[in-house]
Amino acid sequence: MTDQQMKVQLFASLTGTQVDAANWQTGPVLVLAGPGSGKTRVLTARVAKIVSETESQSFRVLSLTFTNRAADEMRQRVDSAIGLTSATRLFVGTFHSFCADVLRNHGVHVQIKPDFRIYGKEAEKLEVLRKAVTNAQLADADSIDLKNMLHMIDAARSELLPWSGIAKQRGNRPEDIEFEAFYKAYNEELRRINALDFESIIFEAHRLFSSYKTVATHYQRTYTHWCIDEFQDTNYAQYQLLKAMAGGGFREIFVVADDDQIIYQWNGASHERLKQFVKDFDAKVLQLPANYRCPRSIVELANRLIQNNFLRTDNKLPLVPMKTANQNDDVLLQKYDDDVQEAKGIAEYLKQHISYKSESTVVLARARYLLDRVKGALNEAGISSTIVQRLDEFQSLPFVWIHACLRLANRRVDDQAIEAVVGSFNEMFKRNIDVGTLRANASTTHADYLRQWMSESRLETEDSTALELVASAQACLLLKNDYKGFVDRSLRAFNASSISDESNIFSGYADDKLAWAELSRDITNTLMGHESLDSFLQELNMRSKQAKPRTGTVTLMTIHAAKGNEFDNVILMGLAEDILPSYRSKARGERTPELEEERRNCFVAITRTERRLILSYADKYNGWKKQPSRFLKEMGLI
Repeated sequence: MTDQQMKVQLFASLTGTQVDAANWQTGPVLVLAGPGSGKTRVLTARVAKIVSETESQSFRVLSLTFTNRAADEMRQRVDSAIGLTSATRLFVGTFHSFCADVLRNHGVHVQIKPDFRIYGKEAEKLEVLRKAVTNAQLADADSIDLKNMLHMIDAARSELLPWSGIAKQRGNRPEDIEFEAFYKAYNEELRRINALDFESIIFEAHRLFSSYKTVATHYQRTYTHWCIDEFQDTNYAQYQLLKAMAGGGFREIFVVADDDQIIYQWNGASHERLKQFVKDFDAKVLQLPANYRCPRSIVELANRLIQNNFLRTDNKLPLVPMKTANQNDDVLLQKYDDDVQEAKGIAEYLKQHISYKSESTVVLARARYLLDRVKGALNEAGISSTIVQRLDEFQSLPFVWIHACLRLANRRVDDQAIEAVVGSFNEMFKRNIDVGTLRANASTTHADYLRQWMSESRLETEDSTALELVASAQACLLLKNDYKGFVDRSLRAFNASSISDESNIFSGYADDKLAWAELSRDITNTLMGHESLDSFLQELNMRSKQAKPRTGTVTLMTIHAAKGNEFDNVILMGLAEDILPSYRSKARGERTPELEEERRNCFVAITRTERRLILSYADKYNGWKKQPSRFLKEMGLI
């Protein structure tokens, strides 16, 4: 099938309003797309139209979203719609992934070398701050609250505030002067080790576009059409990044959003961002209220619930149910005596009434501890389950070692990487290599931790698996830059290993192996098959290391983790006051942004449903009496 035939087939699947959005000709536009409105299909069709109608041209399309999962799904749909060849004219990724790519190519203008490392874990960032404080002789690092200071630095960068002059801007109070010194020291330490953290990726890309207009112009000419998904989730820094890149004159911006699904206010998301975009870019507004996902009864619940919010776009249309069937068992409400019984009741219901394959059923909760209780109840019932969460590190020693070796190959003098390489290798093979001695030996010879480790490791072991791992590192990482070959050879060695597992060395190995395969494939697709070790590690550090849930297990998620997903059966638990809505949001008072966000959490949760929705609540949580959630009343269920 030709690209043109695939595009025709894609457009034939769209409805009238979806076609209008996908065919949008020119100029900025905000598409208000409710849950289940087919927005991903619309975005895919728009990209297919632009690319297929300009086959002789070389410009690219920029498509940004907020999660790697959403970006990977979008990329797969585009590949299916217009073919892999045409899809090379498209960048699909997260804001952070795109900005990392920008900084790899142009970061030298702001003193960032292309092989920068990305620190994603708080512990890593705290260690950087500790060294910064010590090196700058600001204070005894143990005498200050480093975690709070780090949060203050993150907040300043989310507001795009440079360290220089921040004290004066805030009034030159002693605490402001002190904060500027810490902020400066942290920034300089990151620069010294050529590293970035998540907040500084957006911060530095914005600084680049703001300071070097020619770079912004280059991206306007390279990417002549921008498509932004989940635009309601943009925070101040991300929005200002887009404005800086647009430079005041760029107009081809197509954004899709839904102010009823803003559940990241804590990260700076706001309904005001949509108004700001319309005003700043003089954008037109289209609405896609049709819902093709949920049964009619659930759409009606959602409309009754969300109409109680007042922080919404003016003249926002209610969802329109498009599924004709309306089964009597679409919605079920269950009440329990307490949260323990609620967890057991959900497990029993799953066992008796629902095929609990991971791709068709999910249990959602506002609070993580409720999911832990359900997981325990499912285990007792003999049902396998997985709590979907972000994992910043691999869980098994073999993959901790592999990942650390790649980092060390990329930077031959990396203190954290050599500690991980030596620590995991020592534990797996009962060795006693001392990191301090290794560093000292390396500094007196070639200053290469990887080379020194291999030399000492060969002397310290006779284990065949250990020797093969050292040999794979030497052949693939030291003598040539073949990191994929290193991973493949190392995995073959681990798979054939006879290592005693008395110490749970391979605990989590199967899941890590699945996660690695998924991550490698998705990163290769993101980087269009041209990934260097630098770029591969940068992308890897920005992604969760958790594998997708296996078939035959129950998927457990917080509401925030479920956004963007859909399931046949959704079980939403904990619909009680102080749980959903949370105690903190209630304390803020009626008609407050915090309470409205809790209502949107409930709205997002119930609209994940394609077939059946089960809602539950209990009279007591953690031993405390609770009232049924006001949201149940607003939906007309009690």
